[in-house]
Amino acid sequence: MKDKVVLFAILKYIIDIVGLAFILFVSAGTINYFEAWFLLIEIAILGIVYGIYMFINKKNIMKKRILECEKRKKELILITLSILLIIIELIISGISFRFNILLMPNWRYILSIVILVFGCTLFISVVNTNDYLFTTIKVEVKQHLIQNGPYKYIRHPMYTSVILIYLSMGLVLGSILAIIFSFLFLIILKLRIEDEELILINELNGYKEYMNKVKYKIIPYIW
Repeated sequence: MKDKVVLFAILKYIIDIVGLAFILFVSAGTINYFEAWFLLIEIAILGIVYGIYMFINKKNIMKKRILECEKRKKELILITLSILLIIIELIISGISFRFNILLMPNWRYILSIVILVFGCTLFISVVNTNDYLFTTIKVEVKQHLIQNGPYKYIRHPMYTSVILIYLSMGLVLGSILAIIFSFLFLIILKLRIEDEELILINELNGYKEYMNKVKYKIIPYIW
């Protein structure tokens, strides 16, 4: 089973990279697209490091995140919309490069790396703090409330790390139009958080009190 999980993870990783490259290069109309190659290399390195880290330190979480899938209709719709938004953003980025429409200056690469490092650091902190990180929204038997680490400051630090990593990748591609469009993702994220917190309030002991203690969801003093 472990071998099958690893093989499945590797296959999914390869398919994602190939699909990403296809969308970017077709929409740009060329493979001479430095920003796309930069992003692909960045994602490839992140994927390899993440996979090795999870395999060595968090095999159980890795297995559950790979094998489990969301079954509730509302969440499936939100996940599908998220994927469509990402695809559209990639197409917009490729078209912006193709026709030189509202591209950001080169200093964005430095900014994107800084944001990426911060996002990955937060992600690792969340993984090391919470053993109940699943792709599905649920509460397991004997699951306890996590209030340490980044959870002392915000209730959903995993989403924060994803937003930062997502933003850093958008900056690499450098399309102002695509970055503006990507803010629609926050609407989907808001709906998913509301759904998740409703389940946690009803099924996880102490979560309502935790919400009163930790006021912010993903950004301290803002949201």
